[in-house]
Amino acid sequence: MRRSEHFWAALLVVGTAGTAALLSRLVGVDLMGYERSPLSAVSLAVIVGLAVGRLLPPRIQDLRAATRPFSTTVLQWGVALLGLKLSLAAAADLGRQALPLVVSCIAIGLVVVTGIGRLLAMPRVLVTLIAVGTSICGISAIAATAPLIRARDAEVSYATAVITLFGLLALLAYPWLAHAALGRDPALAGMFLGTAVHDTSQVVGAAMAYEQQFGAHGTLEAATLTKLLRNLSMVIVIPLLAISHRRAPIDPSVEQRSGAPAPRPSLVPWFLYAFIALCALRSLVDATPAILGDDGRALWDGLVGAAGQVSEWCFMLALSAIGMQTNPASLREIGLRPMLLGFLAAFCAGAVSAAWIGIG
Repeated sequence: MRRSEHFWAALLVVGTAGTAALLSRLVGVDLMGYERSPLSAVSLAVIVGLAVGRLLPPRIQDLRAATRPFSTTVLQWGVALLGLKLSLAAAADLGRQALPLVVSCIAIGLVVVTGIGRLLAMPRVLVTLIAVGTSICGISAIAATAPLIRARDAEVSYATAVITLFGLLALLAYPWLAHAALGRDPALAGMFLGTAVHDTSQVVGAAMAYEQQFGAHGTLEAATLTKLLRNLSMVIVIPLLAISHRRAPIDPSVEQRSGAPAPRPSLVPWFLYAFIALCALRSLVDATPAILGDDGRALWDGLVGAAGQVSEWCFMLALSAIGMQTNPASLREIGLRPMLLGFLAAFCAGAVSAAWIGIG
């Protein structure tokens, strides 16, 4: 891919995210008169990205492929920088509340989605990919699981498209649902979003949208931690799924063209380590504030604030790129049964999370 394509793709993504931020302010603040815009810039980034992706002239459609670093590397840096917003003390407290919810949602989700897939007579591998994408961590879980269970390229593409579609719908709808049901407790709303929305970017986008729309604090931290607990479950769940599929025949479509085995992605990505390291740094500074002094404390507070703003823009850029990369027309190729399973899986994830939080 030519360097000029990366430049124009970057300019397109930045322009899309900037347009979303401008629309959020113009419509919510200038036209409607709210002090805080009720239209989340993060949610608008997805919508504007979808529109831009469809409106691009055919001769420059290839620019959509050049936006992928924004939906991968930029997104990962956004997650890592969130570590500076969370101390280990808060993480431990939230973790004690979120862990039973996460375990229950993953277990019930895997069992229910697998059972529905069997009733729909769908291929076992495709059902597994949709189940892990819904229950654990969206596209990352699909990418990590696919080579271990010898998934075909078409199955990976279908599962990714299903998870992307219903995850984006959840990103747009669930902040409003969480506020209606759990608006008095931003932390519970964050736990709901962290378990009911699929992909990491979608979870953080939904939590940011919740905070932007309703002026809440603490939802993003709770959602991020809950989602990271789901991500960590990959270390246990995915190898077990690989063992259960070990007798499946090898499909040549998962091998590289050179004939060498396709590389298997890390079960614990680098940005999770970075998140934990920055979280530990924040905890150390909070526990020993005297070591900074007055000048150092002011500098540290400024750094934390800047990191939060950079992280938010990372997600706006990533979600703009994800919107541009999503092709609704290609979903017609998936067929009815995978789409139906994806809908039922998304509904199950939200229902189990809401029921558990309501009972708790």
